[in-house]
Amino acid sequence: MREYFLIWLGRESDLSYASCVKYYRAIDTISKKYIERNVLSNNLYNLDSQEEFHKEKNRLLEDDGFQKQDGVGHRMYSRALKYYEKFLSQKNTFNDQ
Repeated sequence: MREYFLIWLGRESDLSYASCVKYYRAIDTISKKYIERNVLSNNLYNLDSQEEFHKEKNRLLEDDGFQKQDGVGHRMYSRALKYYEKFLSQKNTFNDQ
């Protein structure tokens, strides 16, 4: 799923390659950190459905630590989540290409 997300970012956004890589890595960073803090139950890249992702995303967005980290990071982490959510909504059509 990781690699498909990076490819999707390059195709579907107007981001530079460097920015695509930052968002791609941000999903792993978020996952690792917030699994350790018992906010997330699984790496976000391991979630196959939008419903599962939406639940986990909401848990993150309600977490004070995430809100602080996202603010310091100029909302990069919440933007990465939005891009990933959009990717999940389009992944079936993307895989057919």
